Amino acid sequence: MAYIEPISISLNVSGDAPDDDDSDGDDGMLPMQYIPILKTLKALLSQEDVIAQVLEDRRSKDGVIRDFCDGDVFGESPLFQQHPNALQVMLYNDEFSCTNPLRNRSKNHKIYAVYFVLGNLSPMYRSALNSIQLVSLCPQPLLKKYGFAKMLQPLINDLKLLETEGIQVCVDGSNYHFYGTVSFVAADNLAAHGLGRFFENFSSALRLCRFCNATKESMALSFDENRFILRTSSSYDAQVKLVCQNKVLVSTYGVKHPFPLNQLAFFHVCNGLPADIAHDLFKLAYLKELTEDLHTSFCSLSLGTMLNPRGTSPSIDKKIWTPSSLLDDEQQALHLECHNYLNANIIDSTFVGDISLHKRPEQVQDLISSHLGIVPENVVKAEKIVQCGSTFAVGTVAILGFEDDDYRFGEIAFIFLLQSLYFLCCKKLDTLEYNVHFQAHILKDTDTWVLIQPSQLLDHQVLGLYSVNNEKAVVMKYHVNPTSLLARLS
Repeated sequence: MAYIEPISISLNVSGDAPDDDDSDGDDGMLPMQYIPILKTLKALLSQEDVIAQVLEDRRSKDGVIRDFCDGDVFGESPLFQQHPNALQVMLYNDEFSCTNPLRNRSKNHKIYAVYFVLGNLSPMYRSALNSIQLVSLCPQPLLKKYGFAKMLQPLINDLKLLETEGIQVCVDGSNYHFYGTVSFVAADNLAAHGLGRFFENFSSALRLCRFCNATKESMALSFDENRFILRTSSSYDAQVKLVCQNKVLVSTYGVKHPFPLNQLAFFHVCNGLPADIAHDLFKLAYLKELTEDLHTSFCSLSLGTMLNPRGTSPSIDKKIWTPSSLLDDEQQALHLECHNYLNANIIDSTFVGDISLHKRPEQVQDLISSHLGIVPENVVKAEKIVQCGSTFAVGTVAILGFEDDDYRFGEIAFIFLLQSLYFLCCKKLDTLEYNVHFQAHILKDTDTWVLIQPSQLLDHQVLGLYSVNNEKAVVMKYHVNPTSLLARLS
């Protein structure tokens, strides 16, 4: 393949304002380097094996989705409808450092890189190093000062020409004319939010997801895609317009600036930033068991596959998203069951292995027997779990209910998993008084045990234990109206 010489581009153009002008001048800083993508594409297509791959119709004939050309985004694109062999430019972006990462000014030398792969190649060839082409290199301080729009503009200008005019290549005396566009941009969650101009601070934004308009509260309580309103090109454009008029709305809508690549005629950010499978699915330690037999119920999987040798649960992303169009009806049902179970039960749980309930106090055994009918020989014990949007841990206090005009609390003594359900075994605490000065409920220990599931609690606050005048005390995070809650639960 022929060498394509990079072009040095200065982003400091008079009259252009940066997105986030929070740094000083860029004197002495290396300019951005751009390798013209149209020249790179012509060099690629001049090779016989590449042109053969591009001309091959690789769309699925049996309805099974195997590649981008089998999906809805490809099928609904006017460009690909008119030109099925149009070039699919798959972009990838990331940053790297060439210096010692431990030095105090290492961030000043980070380089932001953009690569692309020609999606018309067979998937077996795309991951080869010689199939990955460099597009641009930009020092991170320059990118921070002038923004993605300025950095990507040379690429966008070339892509506009690719969409409207196309490129002409000659191979073995035959002339070919190709159009093309960006099919998608691959990135991890943080990089995708940065490039897509979505809010990158996941702890403070009201809407965190780039796929839908879910709020933090709704994400913690529901895990079914159908319960959320997905972002569309029209809703995204309307939100960006409002944000440009009033920057206060940035955290409300989770969008900071217009996505630069939306200037293209056949690409939009709502369809162009897919989930990263390496982060969202491959972290599952037992993915192999799930995919080997989709007819196996998730609950029948051995609990041993959930535990690693250290006894802790695998790391699982908060939101596991798989396009429904990739699965048939039976697979969708299993995926939904696994999705809900993982998010509701396993996320951030810390297991400590099996325990024997027969070694617990007799009152505890009787309580378990009255609830479950039997006292199991062994159950899986957990130090903490996440349920209903709250983290319940041994030693914390849960709100059990409301009796005799006062709240009833329980100190969580241990947590166990049985038949896919979590149970909190609590030592009941009676309220002695309410201390107005500390706004705390003063408590005393009792000999009464309570077995309860997190969903059965009066409220899902998890409280810490304090000491007030040598007495146990808890401070509620917010007021709970027991009348309305009890009416709702009854």
